[in-house]
Amino acid sequence: MMETSTDFILIGQLMGQSNGKSSRQRGVILTAIGYQKLHRAKMNWEIEQNTRYTLDILSQQTGLTANTLSKIFSGSTVVDKRSLNICFSALHLDLDAQDYSSPCSSSAQPANFYGGGVKKNY
Repeated sequence: MMETSTDFILIGQLMGQSNGKSSRQRGVILTAIGYQKLHRAKMNWEIEQNTRYTLDILSQQTGLTANTLSKIFSGSTVVDKRSLNICFSALHLDLDAQDYSSPCSSSAQPANFYGGGVKKNY
């Protein structure tokens, strides 16, 4: 059996050797504070417009896919900061540093969502 360069890279990674690529974490996660801001703004919009603010409506307003918006609102998946900023802007909100966290930050406390609200861990 002939070994390829890919085989050597995989073997090197298994042995703890780097292939020269950075392994930094990218993206951000919505925090409980950020979720509360988005949720309040969404509720206010629904009251003013007398209709539900669906992911499809938000997708049309922002140009973000419903899948990306779902990731933002779930608070459990990393998204790029630009997408988060676009989502906040669509609801006339400013994106503040406390609204998101880096998944690799030791102080990162992403929101835990349960049934449309914030789930508290006791």
